[in-house]
Amino acid sequence: MGHEFLECRVPSDLAEPQDLCGELLSGDVTCLDSDLEVRAALALLDASGVPSAPVVDDNSVLVGVVSTRRLARLRDARGAEVDDAMDTDVISVSERAPIAEVARLVARHSLERVPVVTHDGHLVGMLTATDLVRWFASRL
Repeated sequence: MGHEFLECRVPSDLAEPQDLCGELLSGDVTCLDSDLEVRAALALLDASGVPSAPVVDDNSVLVGVVSTRRLARLRDARGAEVDDAMDTDVISVSERAPIAEVARLVARHSLERVPVVTHDGHLVGMLTATDLVRWFASRL
């Protein structure tokens, strides 16, 4: 798997080193199984109002991410599953990563959303660029 995991440790002027990204997570995350049929996955993402979702295995370990755009390309392909559309080269962050460094990572890679995982890869949530902007704005 081409999974890039970053344990970030750089503090910032606006965020204290103890401000960890896991503290920003709230609500449920729409997750998909890799063997879910593409049309069912599109319907689930549409109902959830999210443009992409993490793909997890039976133990809730992150194995990829898939977007509605990639799924839509396979909508009419017979027998197509999430596994056929998902990207396994995923940038994720530790729930213990400092918020400031996660913000730098999001900016550097132009990410809209980043999966947040435990040290052993279990998905605990998704952090959005909007979550980060709101957090930093609350500090000003």
